[in-house]
Order: sequence, then C-alpha cells, then structure tokens
Amino acid sequence: TNNGSANVTVNGGIFTGGLLNTGAGVIAASGGVAGNISNVNAASTINVGAAGLSGNGANLLANAGKLDLTVGDLSGFGTVTNKNDGKIDIGSGRSLGAATLNNLAGAQVVLTSGTVAAAFSNFGTLTSSGSSTINGSYVNTGTTSMANGTTGDVLTISGAASGNGIYAMDINLSTGASDQIVGNGGITGTINLAFDVV
Repeated sequence: TNNGSANVTVNGGIFTGGLLNTGAGVIAASGGVAGNISNVNAASTINVGAAGLSGNGANLLANAGKLDLTVGDLSGFGTVTNKNDGKIDIGSGRSLGAATLNNLAGAQVVLTSGTVAAAFSNFGTLTSSGSSTINGSYVNTGTTSMANGTTGDVLTISGAASGNGIYAMDINLSTGASDQIVGNGGITGTINLAFDVV
C-alpha cells in the first residue's frame, strides 16, 4: 500500500502481493505481479517501465487515476477497469493486454499509435490518433474520437464492433481526406458519425 505522496518502485522479478496506491504518490512498476492492482483516486499514478508489467491471467486492475503505458506494456491481466476520471495513456508501439478492458463513463483511454489487446467496452471516451489498433471486440456506447484537427488517423478493430456510440473524425472537404475506422470483424448497431471539418 502506497499512502500519501510517496513514490514506490517495483523493478523486475515477481511481486507476489497486490499493489494499492491510495494517495497522490507514484508507483513505478515492471516485472510481474501476482495480486490485484488498484489506483484509487485522480491523483494516483502508475507508470509501467520499459520491461513491462505482466499479470497472471486473472488478476484485476482498477484505475481511478493515471495509468501510464507510454514506456512499457501491460500484459496478462484478467480485467482492467478504468473508472470515472481515470486515464489510461497508451503510447506509440505500446500495448495493454487483458481479457477485458472496461472504460467507464467519465473515464478516458488515449491511444497514440498504440494497441488494446482485449475485449474492449467503452462507456466513456476513447481518444485515438496515428495508427492505432484494437485486437479484440469493441463495444462503443460512449465516444470514440479521432478529431484532433488533422486527417489521416486510422483506428483498426480486428474483432466485432458494436454499440450506438459516437465516432468523431476529421474531414477535409477540399481534398476528401479523412480519418478512418477499419472494422475487420464487422460493425453492427447504430453508428453515429460526427465530422469535424478541417
């Protein structure tokens, strides 16, 4: 348990317990973890190191603060839940791997040429830029936004995509260029498109 504003580093090996970050501190973690991880409030941060952080296939991760995957990958988790006000930042070439990723209302997942390898349910906001990928099914009842003022962003979904959420994209009416969603597993439901003219 990391209380207050202390910083804790877990570097390499297998951490046999769980990790609980309750205050404004930072947990810097890499290696393996056998227990569950909980990032309790908006001021809590977990930074995953370059060696990555792996689970046991069943452990849970609940994030209400910031989970930073811009340097290393998260893999082998059972369920990852991004709670209200939580933010998961997945950087270029980085990935989040779990059986299930739930992004709740009021939460944000940021994909910057990154990958989600999970059955992904989005009730909040997914912000995607560059060439990003969802390797798994995707249920979007929130907002998926590629509207960042420039065209050319591509979000590829390998599994079945469904839901009645919003997909916000940039479009250039002069050139015809736009952002793209590639649904390799088929898309069902009501697709609500919101275009931002650039």
